[in-house]
Amino acid sequence: MENIPQLPKEYIDIALQTVANANAENIPPQNSGSALSFSGRDRTIIKYGKKSISRGIPRYGLEDQLGDWINKNISTEWAQISVANSTIDYANGGTPADNIHCPHTDRTRQYVLMYLLVADNPDQTTIFYQEPGYGVHRQRGLFHQNIDSLKEIDSFIMPLHEWVYFDVSILHSVENILGNRTAIQISFECEPFGIFVKE
Repeated sequence: MENIPQLPKEYIDIALQTVANANAENIPPQNSGSALSFSGRDRTIIKYGKKSISRGIPRYGLEDQLGDWINKNISTEWAQISVANSTIDYANGGTPADNIHCPHTDRTRQYVLMYLLVADNPDQTTIFYQEPGYGVHRQRGLFHQNIDSLKEIDSFIMPLHEWVYFDVSILHSVENILGNRTAIQISFECEPFGIFVKE
């Protein structure tokens, strides 16, 4: 999304501080009921026959802090503005070796505009999948545990400090997360940019 300006440093600092405060104060995330939250469900995933525990993606609201800037520079049609931080699920047996957010469709939105703030390794990869026998676009809130049963249809490495827009009704994962991954996320129910056309 080259026509959208970069996020000013003051808002990046606010986002990173929000994550630090939430972690320190154990603040519940916006998406606490989502498939990727720590909700007690079986979060085991399989890739290349190897089991691991899916990382979580808690999101924390930034509407009050970033809303005016987003309205003026991007769109007024957003549903949520948040900062998301990849998290190891220690409560359900996760370890630092776990490096995958499992393939899923989002529960709370149709599209997301992301701005990656932190990626400890530069080859963290977003991968889109299709489950054989199903269409590309799926229902909300799916959590697919067996990656070996899916067909990879596309992938990309998200650059730092650039806006990236995608349709979260397609099964997608983030893999090879070796350390931290933090991003601003603007959620949409509508499609304000006119880029995606449904099948």
